[in-house]
Amino acid sequence: MKTIKSFILRTGFFFLVCILFFFHSCQNNEGKAKIILQSTTVPAEWDLAFLETTHDFGTIKESDGPVTAKFEFVNRSNQHVTIHEVNASCGCTVPDWTKKPVAPHAIGCINVTYNPKGRVSAFNKSVRVSTNGKPAAFSLKIKGVVEGKLKTKN
Repeated sequence: MKTIKSFILRTGFFFLVCILFFFHSCQNNEGKAKIILQSTTVPAEWDLAFLETTHDFGTIKESDGPVTAKFEFVNRSNQHVTIHEVNASCGCTVPDWTKKPVAPHAIGCINVTYNPKGRVSAFNKSVRVSTNGKPAAFSLKIKGVVEGKLKTKN
């Protein structure tokens, strides 16, 4: 009897924490969506509103490894928008994106990871995004400068 009560209390507590987490995350997304919509950098006729379409990493160290730009967007249309594919301009850039249809007024994300290994110089890369929305295709860009190890004289 004691173990049943203990199980019920633990299960109830777990569900309460889950509900609170869900409620809190929904509030954050609504606030984030408002910020994106108010500060978007894309034309009004686009279905997806982005805070930025170009991300500048500034100067990064080759030894620190891959870096990722997170392009969050809001679907400002009245229909679900699906990102069909995202293609990188070279093998040093790897995209990942929201695979499920993005509901109206919901947030989605396209992550673009750049690997600086062996690429000590300035870089300017793009990914081509294909959707069922307007426009049907567009590009997101990342740029920066990769700093290598300083060579010392012996």
